Amino acid sequence: MTSASATDVPAILLSVFTNISECMQKNASLIQKAINDGAFDAVAADAPAEAPSGKKKRGRPKTKGGGDDPQKPKRTKSGYILYAEEERKTMMTETAMASLTPKEIMTELGKRWSGLGVDGKKVWQDKAQVLKAEAVAAFSTAADAAATAAAAAATAAVATAAAAPAAETSTAAAEAEAAAEKKRRKAAKKALKQAAASAGQTPDAAGVTAAIASAAPAVAATPSEKPAVSEKKKKKKADKESRKQNQSPAAATSSA
Repeated sequence: MTSASATDVPAILLSVFTNISECMQKNASLIQKAINDGAFDAVAADAPAEAPSGKKKRGRPKTKGGGDDPQKPKRTKSGYILYAEEERKTMMTETAMASLTPKEIMTELGKRWSGLGVDGKKVWQDKAQVLKAEAVAAFSTAADAAATAAAAAATAAVATAAAAPAAETSTAAAEAEAAAEKKRRKAAKKALKQAAASAGQTPDAAGVTAAIASAAPAVAATPSEKPAVSEKKKKKKADKESRKQNQSPAAATSSA
């Protein structure tokens, strides 16, 4: 193997870098073509989801809707918030404070709050405690009202459930009594008819009513229903007797 001369080294390096440049240009063209053809879309869709980092988020967990916990009293303003709301109004009237940014205003409020001292801060902290006590009392009243309403609803539901079997029993007893009364009335009427037939008589309306009343004294007979039936049968029997009497002379004449 022959060694290259010093004059050949620059030419060799130039050839190497030229080949590298051409390869990179070709690779870039191939990659661009693959992107245009959508070759990387399937790869991105099949990529696994990002695993959770395992880090815990700081701060209070947010409740649904971003509001306070419905099982606890509503959060009230702290002593510092009450002081800041009032002091901000005073600061807005000061010429030197009118040009401050919100961040600078909050910084100034913090300085003024720190300068109040223990006694000055206690005034606002006492106001915050009063607001908190009022919120707790309102929450307790609402909770008691809700508990009372729930107890009343439960009592009404229990009473309704207890009254349902009693109503069904009462209805069944009334139906059974009506059926028994119907049987007694029917038996009394049948017995009266049989007694009248044995004596060769037709039971009148008064007799039927009396028989039914004696068999079932708790229920009176219907005067508009029973007498009408008795009168109809009485008239039918009278017509039958009349036809028999009319047929008897004719039969005697034909035999003579």
